[in-house]
Amino acid sequence: MTALKGYERLEATALWRPEPGGQRRDVYVFLRDATLVIADRNETALAHWSLPAVERLNPGTRPALLAPGPEADETLEIEDTVMIDAINTVQAALRAAEPKPGRLRLWLGLAALAGVAAMALFWLPGALVRQADAVVPEARRADLGARLQTHVAAIAGPLCGPEGMPPELARLARRLEPAEPPHLVLVRGLPMAALLLPGDTVLLSDRLLGGDGSPELLAGHVLTQLQVRAERSALARLLDRSGTVAVARLLTTGDIPEDRLAAHAVDLLDRPLRLPTDGAALAARFTAAQVDPGPFLDGTDLSQDVALRIALTQGTGPAAELLPDNLWVALQNACD
Repeated sequence: MTALKGYERLEATALWRPEPGGQRRDVYVFLRDATLVIADRNETALAHWSLPAVERLNPGTRPALLAPGPEADETLEIEDTVMIDAINTVQAALRAAEPKPGRLRLWLGLAALAGVAAMALFWLPGALVRQADAVVPEARRADLGARLQTHVAAIAGPLCGPEGMPPELARLARRLEPAEPPHLVLVRGLPMAALLLPGDTVLLSDRLLGGDGSPELLAGHVLTQLQVRAERSALARLLDRSGTVAVARLLTTGDIPEDRLAAHAVDLLDRPLRLPTDGAALAARFTAAQVDPGPFLDGTDLSQDVALRIALTQGTGPAAELLPDNLWVALQNACD
């Protein structure tokens, strides 16, 4: 034991009283790892005291009067200064090595608090978003999408017409997804080709109608955003960036503060065109809708999404007409 270095052979004489009122006896005291051995002149052990339990009955007074414990009848008087200092040193070392339940509880408590903090920081926000995305009804999503659309239009440009969805565009939506047609809206000056909003709303830039625009290019962007929605809903993306407090408010009151919607509109317009990650699923959408992916591939920069381009090039089926020429011309004039 480290505390005993220099004390391995330490011994001293002392006076031992085995019981109150008893005759004191001359004895030898030997210091061991964790015990104090009391022996007669023949070095026959008379008693073994546990060093951690030994008590000083007269602190600061010589000779030192020791007892093996608070309720013990024995006493021991030691005059030797070296032995007294050695006993104090070894006792201090033994007590320092003892388990500290209070300290352990403190560390366990701190670890628990750290775990709770980590859960609140990393797990809880995601759990709240998943819960909200699962329970918010479609009507509320549509309302949030409409309000968000207003903020986007205030920054990018006005809608084409009162509602931004001329009848030709509504027909295209039914053609692409007959069971649940998306809400397609034309926006002047939208910086990206298409933008997904909550409530199955897809904003489309008026740039898709001119130049090299075509019904197939327009349809390709709609299908792409529908696949983006399938991978993660627009509401979940909104909640990801709104903060835990806003998510909790949506769950409790059914609403999101207007300033959060305005901030999200700015964030959406600062980002590039969002594309899906599952090329095979997107190709299946083109096939199911019978849309030729060629115009979409030619009119969209997929240089960073080679796998997506390969999937659309190799994995789609036959195409069919989307809009007659006269309806396409009418749609092109919708933003005039």
